[in-house]
Amino acid sequence: MLSAEAAALLLGYVQECGRPYGVGRLTKLAPVLAGKYALILHASTTDSIDEIPPVTMATAIGLARRIVRESDAAANQCASAHQSDDRRARTARLLQKIRASAQISERELQRSANLKLDELRAIVDDLVRMGHVHYRQDGRIEAAHSAAEQDEFGAESLSAVLPEQR
Repeated sequence: MLSAEAAALLLGYVQECGRPYGVGRLTKLAPVLAGKYALILHASTTDSIDEIPPVTMATAIGLARRIVRESDAAANQCASAHQSDDRRARTARLLQKIRASAQISERELQRSANLKLDELRAIVDDLVRMGHVHYRQDGRIEAAHSAAEQDEFGAESLSAVLPEQR
């Protein structure tokens, strides 16, 4: 059972977690976590079955906040890593498509890669900066290396030249 002050703290935390800026994976469950932490802390620090005091609830709420914050950070980190892996895979696929044709227009490449034009241009710009492809005078794109050099700079080795994003 909660003391009146502990219940007021928990109620305040419930209201805080319901606000629009309190969005996160565990935010809706945070008050439940805080209640469970309070029970665990109370049971492990006292032999009595008295009410849970406000100091225990405040500690439990602090733990819940930290867990929610760290969980959100870990989830964002995982999502970011996944996105950079996807980008690396799309870049490798585009480089293979460009090398497979003698030269290709942006439109043909966009159709074959099934990408939005702005995404395609960003990836091609990255490949141009890395020296893997270049734009011809007529605006078509071609690989910067001859077919004999493709083994050395093949898509399999693209991970060696693309910057890691962590």
